[in-house]
Amino acid sequence: MPPYEMALVLRNAANMKLLKESLKGACKQIWEQGGLIKKVENLGKRELPHPTNYFCIQFDNSVDGMRQVEHKLRNADEVVKFGIIGRREENQRPCQIGQCLFGELPHPEHERHAYKKRVLKKFKAKLV
Repeated sequence: MPPYEMALVLRNAANMKLLKESLKGACKQIWEQGGLIKKVENLGKRELPHPTNYFCIQFDNSVDGMRQVEHKLRNADEVVKFGIIGRREENQRPCQIGQCLFGELPHPEHERHAYKKRVLKKFKAKLV
């Protein structure tokens, strides 16, 4: 399932209970279509022409399921506006992929100097 991110603008409810129910309804639409909600972020309340609440929801869903979510949210009364975009998977940290150098990069000049010292030391030992 491809990952998506939805910006959701909900009507300002007089109390938090109505706002909570509106957000639950939007998340329920995603869940009913087989989606997996990864993160819900409250971006706060804004005083534009109407007081509104902004949310960002990250979820995974199939393409058909995402279209069904769009259709149902278009017809929802409490939703002022929404937008769904596909998002990229977050990059993994290098330590999660393989060996971690802890920020230390190999220093080839130092290694060359150390190798040269070892070779010269062995060479001098053979001459004596």
